Formats: sequence, structure tokens, C-alpha cells
Amino acid sequence: MKKLFLFVAAMIVVMPVLVQADSIGVYFDTDGTSNYLVSDDFVVEAYVIVFAESMIAGAAFQMTMDPHHMLLNTVYPAGLQIGEPMTGVELGMTEPVVGYYGVPAVVATLTLMQVNAGEVTNINIINHPDYQNVIYADHTGVVFNADGLGATLGADVSNDSASFGEVKNLFR
Repeated sequence: MKKLFLFVAAMIVVMPVLVQADSIGVYFDTDGTSNYLVSDDFVVEAYVIVFAESMIAGAAFQMTMDPHHMLLNTVYPAGLQIGEPMTGVELGMTEPVVGYYGVPAVVATLTLMQVNAGEVTNINIINHPDYQNVIYADHTGVVFNADGLGATLGADVSNDSASFGEVKNLFR
């Protein structure tokens, strides 16, 4: 019974790591825990994160996004970057990023603008046009396939109520 309990406890601890292993996704926090955000901010930050049990030294992927939002800027770790996320980007980092024990490896910081208030958009990581899969490379140059994960971003529309007189006073 004690062994069964220890096994179940170990699986509960390890399960989040196993679910995300060998994946590249868009998240709204640097911990890689939130891939859904509803915000009333006009501009939001998102992160492209690699989950792998390795030292991450590079990645290649493409990002797709509904037209309700727009990519304003992308910041990468020091190194080589060829292309852009929306058309396909290949990254080679000067210093590998630790990815062991479920530690998220941030490979890009995205600045997104919400164009249409109240609209929901899906942001997906897919394979780079030059490769068959989403890929990442470890510090020895070995290339691995990864699952491309998505995120959902929505704009919160305020529901302020005002009397007719208050609205009329706005235009006086």
C-alpha cells in the first residue's frame, strides 16, 4: 500500500512535466502555466516557451494568429535569428537555456496588440515552412521534434452602465 501511495504521489508531481515535455507553445506568463488570457489591456505580452528535458540552444517554428490581434514586436535571447514568427523563424542562442525538471525555456517575448475589442483569437505554433515538424535543438546540436501548442487571447469588453443624462453630458 505504501509503494502504491508513493507511486501515485510521484506521478502527481511528474505529470505536469510529462504533459508538456518536448513542446513549444505560447503562454502569457514566463512560468508556462497560462495559455488563456482575457484582458482589457490594449497591448499584452506573451512568451514562446520550450518545455524539454535538455539545454535548449535553438528552435524553429512558425506562429499563426487570427486577424483580431496583431504582433507588434518580438524579442529573442542573444544569438542568431533568421525570419519572423509569422512567416517562420529559426533561432540559435548564444547561451543555451536550461530546460531540465520542467523549467520553461523562454525563446521569444511577443508584444501583441488587440485590434478588435471583444474578439477572441487563437495563437498557434506550427512547423516552420522549411521543416516537417516544430523543432528545437539542444546544446550539442541534436535536433528534436516538438509538439506545437496554442493559446487563446480575448479582449475584455467593459460593461459600464451610464444613464442617458450622463451620456448626454459627454457631448456638451
